[in-house]
Amino acid sequence: MQRPTTIPEVLDQLDIIIEQSIANNDRIGLFAFIYRRTTAEILKEIQLQNFEDNTRLEKLDVAFANLYLDAYNNYIHNKPL
Repeated sequence: MQRPTTIPEVLDQLDIIIEQSIANNDRIGLFAFIYRRTTAEILKEIQLQNFEDNTRLEKLDVAFANLYLDAYNNYIHNKPL
């Protein structure tokens, strides 16, 4: 998977993790599910312009999400951190 650069791309990748986890009956998707709900709410608030610096917050959100997605992908593919 390509690293996301926007929150909708983050949500798409989290959806994939959640769907795969459900299909495999794997609890690894639990964090992705909770994280997705939180990230979707942040996106709604950004779209409503409710933060002091909405652009900066989206960049921060995506950067933080990429840390999780990188760790998840490394774990799934048995790669060292």
